[in-house]
Amino acid sequence: TISNGATFTDNGKQSGTTRTTHGGAIYNLYPGSTANITINGVTTFHNNASILLGGALRNNGTVTLNGGSTFTSNTSASGGAIATAGTTTVNSLATFTSNAATTGGGGAYINGGTLALAGGADFTSNTAGTTGGGAVYKTNAGILNITGASTFTNNSTTGGGGAIFTSGTGTTTLNGTATFTSNSTTHASEGGGAIRNAGTGLFRVDGLATFGNSGDNTQGNVATFSGGAISNSGSGVRIDLNNGAAFYNNRTTGASSNGGAIFNTGGATFTVGATSGNSIFTGNGKDSGGTNRTINGGAIYNDTSSFLTLSGGSTFTSNGATTNGGALWNSGTATLNGLATFTSNSATSGGGLYVNAGTTTLNGGATFTTNTATTGGAVFNNTTGALTFSNGATFDNNTATTGGSLYNLGTTTFNGDTLFTNHTVRNTYNTGTINLNGTTTFSNNTVAGNGAALQYQSGVGTINF
Repeated sequence: TISNGATFTDNGKQSGTTRTTHGGAIYNLYPGSTANITINGVTTFHNNASILLGGALRNNGTVTLNGGSTFTSNTSASGGAIATAGTTTVNSLATFTSNAATTGGGGAYINGGTLALAGGADFTSNTAGTTGGGAVYKTNAGILNITGASTFTNNSTTGGGGAIFTSGTGTTTLNGTATFTSNSTTHASEGGGAIRNAGTGLFRVDGLATFGNSGDNTQGNVATFSGGAISNSGSGVRIDLNNGAAFYNNRTTGASSNGGAIFNTGGATFTVGATSGNSIFTGNGKDSGGTNRTINGGAIYNDTSSFLTLSGGSTFTSNGATTNGGALWNSGTATLNGLATFTSNSATSGGGLYVNAGTTTLNGGATFTTNTATTGGAVFNNTTGALTFSNGATFDNNTATTGGSLYNLGTTTFNGDTLFTNHTVRNTYNTGTINLNGTTTFSNNTVAGNGAALQYQSGVGTINF
């Protein structure tokens, strides 16, 4: 036990060359009760280095830091600051700044152990190589717990997960608010500008989760591959943002990249607002100049056999994709339980919503206003898509060459009152099946030619009133 804090500076090096293999400042080797280290008071780790694991600290036993702890400019292959396979606990604010790992975990590398940051955490400008996790890399049965507010700013990797990469069976829990800003990955096939989740252990945020900055469109998270903010991938893989989430100005930049904010694929499950809170998606899929960059799903791409649930209200504003689904692209199971509002989103097909296949259900009512596309200004429902509006919908002043409100090739069902108004192109194009089960109103729709409200080709599509 060290009672009055400690400072560890420039350890692990000789004449500027890294000599120490593990734990540049501290190596706690053996697990069990005989391998306990406790430091009371403020602890500082600066410019320490190791060759393989833990530039400042490698822990296989128990390490407890009871004061505030600062890790700056530490380096290693894995875990620029910390590598833990034991239990590492920081009981006051933990700050990780400019630490670097040449493989994974610029700030921390967790391999089967537990990293508990009980006083909140700030990860800024940490970097990692192709293994991923600019701030944190977690694998096997490793556990990450952060209690209190956590911020991840300007972390980067050439692997997956600009801020956090997870794999294996261990859990990740962020118990307070979590803010991810300007994190990035440049890997060609590993996405997640902020988070790459590939583990079967639950990834959970219990406070409001914010990705990007509503006041600065240059501060979103960026991925070359898919998932500008989050890539959630694999059967049994799950992310729960329990108290709502806001995604601002996140984007992907690659030639085949999808999901400007969220990429949910491979049978994964993604849920927002299970406890409370709403979902906000603004300006995703676009570069800082406002040009659409993400290919499909400007805000969300939910792939085949994957599950997306937005439990509270959801607002999609000014998101964009170059091809399909300016706000939301779905080929799996997507359920929006609160009021869903789509405003000024844009794409080539499905300016607001593109249903490629699978089941899409909007249970709390929906409003589509001033969305734009070439086909399906508001909504495009493809041949095998099943789209249901359970509590009515309003379509107002959406724009497309064909199907200003709806371009339907599959099955679209409206339960409740539905209003189509103020469209200057053919409002609805249908060669599939449309079921209008409530009161339907077509108002002030105009077009040069035929079928301002509905364009129906006999023998091709079905409309049931």
